[in-house]
Amino acid sequence: MRFLIPVLFVAGSLAFADSPGDATDTPDVVAKMVQGLAASKLDHLTSKTYKDGDREFSYHLKTIDYLGTVQRDEHRYTIAAAKFLRSSAKGSAYPPARGHGFIIVFDEAFDVATHGRMDFADYYMDGHVLKVGETVVADFGSTDPVIRHHGWLLDSAFMPYPFADRISEADWQSGAFRKEP
Repeated sequence: MRFLIPVLFVAGSLAFADSPGDATDTPDVVAKMVQGLAASKLDHLTSKTYKDGDREFSYHLKTIDYLGTVQRDEHRYTIAAAKFLRSSAKGSAYPPARGHGFIIVFDEAFDVATHGRMDFADYYMDGHVLKVGETVVADFGSTDPVIRHHGWLLDSAFMPYPFADRISEADWQSGAFRKEP
């Protein structure tokens, strides 16, 4: 019995994944992701125009790639890679100043569940693992306590863990997640 509870917990947290080529109940997934970004109201995930002095700029979504889905705790999450550009000044001959890449996890309602800043690259899902080339970027099936608390280290910052079995700061500090059977 001592080993049954941890086994049941891990079994309930298993991840299942679908690639972007699998059949989906949401064939307008890209439109839903774009709407989810706009609805997020997060400055760095929202297209907009703005002024800096007398110069006009735009910050806009260049591309969004549907990478696949992950099923965790009976919920389906959509994984995407988005690229935003800050334009050059209106009327300027200079190329765009900079671009920003993000890995985004959407929940079932296509709200942003979590996101993290990444360089532009050709990301893809291999089962529940996000990769670039052969390098693992994030394992969405992991139940490792460190990942469940901190999230995944992307480039230089952590992308918060969005799933129901997340370990809070209070539980992390107290060690409550390490209960012995």
